[in-house]
Amino acid sequence: GPIDLILLDLDLPDGDGRELAGRLRGLGPARGAAMVALSGSAAEADAGPGRAFDRALLKPVDLDALAGLLEAAGHEVIREY
Repeated sequence: GPIDLILLDLDLPDGDGRELAGRLRGLGPARGAAMVALSGSAAEADAGPGRAFDRALLKPVDLDALAGLLEAAGHEVIREY
């Protein structure tokens, strides 16, 4: 089925997360998916309307923030952490 949420680390060992985000946006299953950047720096995260990413989360990822993104994408989240 279609993909509704993509979490993508900006600091990939073999490339750039922004470049990969652009390529993923052009793929059929990923069209329309919410794209979330994971970064160790708020300044690195390029998120917002018209940007490469819809949202950004700082690493280490806050589990409540991640659960909220999953719930917003229509997924049931069981919080047992």
